[in-house]
Amino acid sequence: MIQIRNLWCLLLLIESVAASTSYFSKINYEEEENLLIEDFQKYFFDIILELPFGTNKASDPLELVKKMKEKDFGQIVRWDGNVAGKTISIPQGRTATPVVQMHGMGDFAKNPSGMVPLARAISNYLGGAYVLNVQIGNSSIADFFNGFIMNLDDQVDYFANVVQEDRHLTNGFNAVGYSQGNLVIRGYIERYNNPPVLNFISMHGPLAGVASFPGCAIDKQVCVALDQLLGALAYTPAVQKHLAQANYFRDPLMIPRYLSGDRFLVDINNEKSPETVNATYSSNWASLHSLCLVKALGDTVVIPNDSEWLGFFKDGSLEEIWSYDTTPWYEEDYFGLKTLDLEKGNLYFNTTEGDHLDFSTDYLLELVGLYFQ
Repeated sequence: MIQIRNLWCLLLLIESVAASTSYFSKINYEEEENLLIEDFQKYFFDIILELPFGTNKASDPLELVKKMKEKDFGQIVRWDGNVAGKTISIPQGRTATPVVQMHGMGDFAKNPSGMVPLARAISNYLGGAYVLNVQIGNSSIADFFNGFIMNLDDQVDYFANVVQEDRHLTNGFNAVGYSQGNLVIRGYIERYNNPPVLNFISMHGPLAGVASFPGCAIDKQVCVALDQLLGALAYTPAVQKHLAQANYFRDPLMIPRYLSGDRFLVDINNEKSPETVNATYSSNWASLHSLCLVKALGDTVVIPNDSEWLGFFKDGSLEEIWSYDTTPWYEEDYFGLKTLDLEKGNLYFNTTEGDHLDFSTDYLLELVGLYFQ
């Protein structure tokens, strides 16, 4: 059986199977959206995770995370348990600012091996601060799947509804995002920011998008073919509506198609045209007290990993890189990044040595201590 590491491979497999069979080729996915979602779920379980679709194990989020780890698939943060009871002192009479965490693709808010103990560690470190893990959906299994099949526009709206209804967050909060979860936080800051995000730590977040899929464990020639196929599918309305990862796929070789077909990243980047620039996005982003961007130097998931520092491939190239301060969105200050950096001095860069989401709990707490005061 073919083993696949990355969601892009999964998407392309589904679409290529659909195109190659007489039954699926007759389906108009614009009209049969439920079939598209059901096909996604079946192939995800049967081919990627080898869990029979519809069984009890397939409905257990812990079993799903276990399989995701086995297959080296997804963006699952792990707690290493090594915090040694660390705390920092909070000035007398002052209450620690609450913290909101947003998980990545394939993870879920109530994951007892990652998100939950990390929330507890942050709370203890900050002297008992309130920490909320945002769940996208009404259950852990919904939260898990919505990381794939709920578009980022809807995820941002859901996130906003959760934090706006939480009385602990009325006066604002600090935010920690993991991988894809950082795009949800970024979208919230630009589009809502009420209550406001005060300080934001982005752990390995693809904030400027992704340009390719990594580590596809099948024949190289097939990967090349799938990569080409992705370019033809990612910006179609059905895929944009139902696949979160397509919403931040920025193909540097297909910029006109990206500008016309993408529904999320192109908007929060204020990239489309001068006539569509949203000034609120810039003022909200520039209002951050601090923005800490953490890049994984050995990242094989976010391509290019420069995206984690808001850099990217130059338009028209899959080799040359724009550093964050040579991108059009910085030089022209599309969404307030330049203002945050130069005028306010609130932009900070950090690195980890390993692969995607490979960091110690101690390291995370050090960042919390630096930027959440």
